[in-house]
Amino acid sequence: MNFANPIWLYGLLGIAIPILIHLWSKKEGKTIKVGSIKFYPESETRQSRRLNPSEFLLLFIRSLLIAFLVLLIAQPILIGKKKKERPTVLIESSLLGEDRMGSILDTLLTGDYSVRLLEEGLPEFDPESLDAQKGVGSYWNMISEIEELASNEIIIFASNQASAFKGRLPTISKKLKWYAIPPKAPVQKILSASFVNDNYYLVRATFREEATEVERLNFTDLSQLEGIQSKSNAGEVQFKTLEQEDWVSSKRPGSTKVSIVYGPGFSLDAQLWQAAFQAIEETNGIPMDISVTSVDTNPVGDNDILVWLSDALPMASQAERTLVYRADPLNTSLIEDTIEPKVNQITRRLSLANITAEDVSEELLNALWTDVEQLDALAANDQRLIPTTIIEPTNFGNGQTAGKEIQAVPYMYWVAFMVLLALERAVSFKRKQ
Repeated sequence: MNFANPIWLYGLLGIAIPILIHLWSKKEGKTIKVGSIKFYPESETRQSRRLNPSEFLLLFIRSLLIAFLVLLIAQPILIGKKKKERPTVLIESSLLGEDRMGSILDTLLTGDYSVRLLEEGLPEFDPESLDAQKGVGSYWNMISEIEELASNEIIIFASNQASAFKGRLPTISKKLKWYAIPPKAPVQKILSASFVNDNYYLVRATFREEATEVERLNFTDLSQLEGIQSKSNAGEVQFKTLEQEDWVSSKRPGSTKVSIVYGPGFSLDAQLWQAAFQAIEETNGIPMDISVTSVDTNPVGDNDILVWLSDALPMASQAERTLVYRADPLNTSLIEDTIEPKVNQITRRLSLANITAEDVSEELLNALWTDVEQLDALAANDQRLIPTTIIEPTNFGNGQTAGKEIQAVPYMYWVAFMVLLALERAVSFKRKQ
C-alpha cells in the first residue's frame, strides 16, 4: 500500500500515549480517618497492578483510534491490477519511405502493437500508404496528445530533427521509449542561384546531424563546378547537386538603391558602411546603386534602403528598410531589430579600430536580405539532431504504478473510524474513565 502523505505515518508513535496514561493513572489508596478501628478484623492489604478486562478493552480501542486517524491523514492509495493494453508505437511519417524502417514495420505489424503516425491527431497507420511526408511538425504538440491513448507504454521512432522541437516541454503520465533514426549521410542542396555581370552566385547548404553549413559560391566558368550539375532551359541556367531532385533556376536580380546619409562627425562611418554594402554586392551578386550624402543636402528620396548615421532624428522616408543610428553600448549586436516595422537600429559607431572585429557585411545580409524561400528550404531539409537523453518529456508517473489502477480510500474506512469512536465513548462513560 502506498500513501499520499507518508510523513504522517510517524504519528503512529502516538499509540503509546493511551498506554502511558493508563499506567500512570494508578493512584495510591485513599486514607479515611475514623474514630476507632478496635472492632475491625485485621487483614492483609495489597494494591492490584493488573488491568482488568474492561480496562484492556478501552486501551485497545483508544490505540486503534489513533492508528486509524493517522492512516486516514496519510491518505492510503490502493493500487490494483489494471487491464493490460497493447503498447502504442508512433512512427514519424517522414521515415516511412526509408529502407531501414521496412524490417521494423514488419515486426510491429506482426506483433501485438498499435501502430500510429507521429503527426497531428496521431492517426492509425495504414500499411497500404507508405509514402513519406516531407517536413516535420512540432514533436511536443504531437506528444501532448498521447494522454488520450489507452496504452500506458508508448514507443516512438523519430528522426530527432532539431527544427521539430518547438513549443513547451509537455508533462505526461505514460511510459515513453524514444528511438532516434538519424539520416544516413550528409545531404547537399542548392538553395538559390543568381546571375549578375557574367558571374554566377550560388547558395549551397550541407545538412548534417551536427550542424547545417551554408556557403556562397561565385564563379564564371560552369566547368569549374564540382558536385554540382547545370543545364540550360529556356534561356536560363539551372543548377542542382547530385542528391537534389529539383533544379534551381538562376535569377537576374534588380538593382537595390541604397542611400547612406550622415551627420556631422559621421563621415568615416558612412565610408565604412559603404564598403560593407559593396562587399555584399561583390560576394553575393546583389546589384546595388549606393549613394553617400550628408544631412545638410536634404538627400532623402525614394530608396530601397536608407542608412541614417546621425544623432538627429531621421527625416521622413519612403524606403523599404531603414537603419537608424541609436547608441546602445550594452547591446552585443551591431544591428538590432526594433518595435517599428521595417526599421533596424545601429547600436554603435564604426571606426578603423573595430571594423575588423565587426562582421558588418554578414549582419547586414542577415538583417536586410532575408530570403524566405531559403529559410523554408533550410527548415524542410534540416538534419540536425537532438540527443535522446535530453528530450524526454516530464513524467509524473512512476514505474511502480505503470499498468496499475489507482483507487481512492473507500468511505467505509471513515465509517469504521466513527464506529470505533462511538464505542470508545460508550466504554469510557461506563468505566468513568
